[in-house]
Amino acid sequence: MQDPSTLGCALSIAGLAGIGLLPLRTWQAHKLFAARLPWRSSIPIKLLWLVMGAGAGLAVALDIYVAAGALRSLIVPSDSVGWLPLAILGMVYLGFEALVAVVLTVSRRLAIRYTA
Repeated sequence: MQDPSTLGCALSIAGLAGIGLLPLRTWQAHKLFAARLPWRSSIPIKLLWLVMGAGAGLAVALDIYVAAGALRSLIVPSDSVGWLPLAILGMVYLGFEALVAVVLTVSRRLAIRYTA
C-alpha cells in the first residue's frame, strides 16, 4: 500500500467535508443569489442563473456518486480505494466554491448596474 501524498490527503479531507457541505453551500448560494438578483431580470442575469444551476447540479450529482462509492469501499475494504474518489470530490468542491465566488461577484456588479 502506498502512502497518499499530502495534496492527495488534503483533497480527500476536502472531499469528505464536501459530502456534507455541498448540499448546504448550494442552498446558501442559491438564497444569496436569489436575494441579490431575481430571475425576471435581464439576459446576463438569466445566464448567471443557468451557470449557477448547472454548476450546482453537477456538483451535487458528483457528490452523490462519490459518497455512494465511498460507502461501497467501506463495505468491501481494499487498499485505499476510497481516497482517489474523495480527492476528486475535494477538487469538485473547491471548484464549486470558486464558481460561487465568481458568480456572486459578477452578480454584485450586475445588481449595481441594473438597479441604479
